[in-house]
Amino acid sequence: MRQVDRSWRITFNYSAAAAVLMVAVIVCLILMRSRFGLALRTVRDGEHAVEAVGVNVACVRYTTLAIATLITGCAGAAHYISSMYISPACAFSVNWTAMVIFIVIIGGLGTIEGPITGAFVYVLLRE
Repeated sequence: MRQVDRSWRITFNYSAAAAVLMVAVIVCLILMRSRFGLALRTVRDGEHAVEAVGVNVACVRYTTLAIATLITGCAGAAHYISSMYISPACAFSVNWTAMVIFIVIIGGLGTIEGPITGAFVYVLLRE
């Protein structure tokens, strides 16, 4: 088995994480400025009123779930490239969930730049 150079692996880890971040932000910006984003916001505000107008709520929810799953899977893959070890205890711990909720609340709910700001604040406080 061949060993991978540590400096190359760290550079690849940060590059992969930055690429996932940029793609996720661009996808969110494009989605929220499209007709689908308008449907998504209206489903959030009033599901029954939107159904009366003619928006297929189930389609909006399933599409949102698929997009969120794809982005989350890519982010998880980028995270676990750095640890080189995967176990259910690492991925589904309470600390991981609390950290993500803390980041989102610090940055602000309902905005795209809020969680990014929260992540910067969290990393600065942790370091």
